[in-house]
Amino acid sequence: MSESSNAHAEKRGFLRMQMNIPANIEITADGKQEKGVLVNLSGSGMLLELPQFYPAGAKMTVQVDSENGASPSLEAICTVIREAEPIDGGKHRIGVAIDKIL
Repeated sequence: MSESSNAHAEKRGFLRMQMNIPANIEITADGKQEKGVLVNLSGSGMLLELPQFYPAGAKMTVQVDSENGASPSLEAICTVIREAEPIDGGKHRIGVAIDKIL
């Protein structure tokens, strides 16, 4: 890791782990179910790739199942804190803060 990359990671507070695994999303406001991808995970947040845009402040429950069943699944209540431009295929990447692990 370069010195500048290391400084950025330390400023962030948590290292990010690259994941790229399926995630099930439930939007708190209306109960809508979405299928997405957990792109990366840190101790305080996630980067999600979703088929629809959600604005900053939107709340959702994110569930990620263990691929092999050996590890427990992750389920957390999250809040959108960063919106990104659409990416290829009309999908959207959003940054969420983990409010509570369930």
